[in-house]
Amino acid sequence: MTEDSGGGGIWGCAPAQLGELLDLVDEAVVICDRADGPVRGFNRAAARLFPGLRPGSPVSMSAAAPLARAAAQQAEHFSTAYEGRGLSGRLHTAGGLTVWLVHQVSGAQEAEAALAHEREMSAFLEETTRRLGASLHHGRTVHALVDIVIPKLADASVVVLPASGRRTHWHRAGPGDARCSGEVAVETLERAPKVADALYGLQPRPTVLRPQEMDALDEVVPGELGQGEAALVVQLTAGGVPAGALIMLRGAERARFDDADIDLAHRFAVRAGLALTTAALYSQQAHTIAVLQTSMAPEPLPTVSGSAPPTGRPRRPCASAATSTMWPLPPRAGSRSSSVTCPARVRRPRWWRARCGRACAPWPWSSGSPSPWVTCGCSTTS
Repeated sequence: MTEDSGGGGIWGCAPAQLGELLDLVDEAVVICDRADGPVRGFNRAAARLFPGLRPGSPVSMSAAAPLARAAAQQAEHFSTAYEGRGLSGRLHTAGGLTVWLVHQVSGAQEAEAALAHEREMSAFLEETTRRLGASLHHGRTVHALVDIVIPKLADASVVVLPASGRRTHWHRAGPGDARCSGEVAVETLERAPKVADALYGLQPRPTVLRPQEMDALDEVVPGELGQGEAALVVQLTAGGVPAGALIMLRGAERARFDDADIDLAHRFAVRAGLALTTAALYSQQAHTIAVLQTSMAPEPLPTVSGSAPPTGRPRRPCASAATSTMWPLPPRAGSRSSSVTCPARVRRPRWWRARCGRACAPWPWSSGSPSPWVTCGCSTTS
């Protein structure tokens, strides 16, 4: 008799009878020493789904491909199609053994699960578009990018921006509320070829980074963050223009990135790359406009030593200064000026006299004078 003090079931039958009882279960039950084998036993449903299973043999791709693939990815759940059937499985441990529980999903259940999953992914991508498009400030866009990834896709994320010279900037978020940024040499990033390819726009699909490949990125990803089983790196581009690279990291307690995660990361990177490129272009244009405005500003007037500011009553500007003219006039006794400025030209005979009696009349016009035009700013009468 086996008793589980943690609230499990109680069996009152002999161990030899457990196999017959498990054959009555609709789910396929595969018992192994580890997730990848060797196989200790399996029930009738497992033999029907995976006819290549043999006791004592490992879980191989030829015997049970869904189990072998999930074991290689260290995934605790999987949903896949195998030999025309939709399968869903989960991993459990009991008594030091690993137990795979697999059941066949009907067409309706599979379609319903796929629809729910697609709705969830669409909602996440819609939220991504909304938050990344809320600002054209490049720095705010980068901060929003590293925050959105957590916790949907990763426990921590790092964005490496395009290189400027031989150094580049990076921004990291997670785990938790931790946020930091800094600079790193391009030579350091080139020690991880997959990260360098993503940064230069040479890696169109997300790629998994192994822990040994993360050792060269200690300046960007500390050792405690690189203890997970794997990380995912994806390039951020828009229109063929590199906008950076995104590194997503998961803790040791989370499953590795599966095909669904990689596909979602790719769709997320398309939107993130477009937002970063747009923000960078806007920042460059704003900087160019500021430089042009500064260069077009007039220089300050020079200061002449010994000059005094103008005094006296300022002259009122003329309403039609574009047509104003100044003519020399014969001086009159007591007058201080021999010229009069007028806002408009008036056609008058040479014997015309101003009502005010100013020195502008009579004009001694003759054939040698420059023009018969007479100008005056006061009210006049012939």
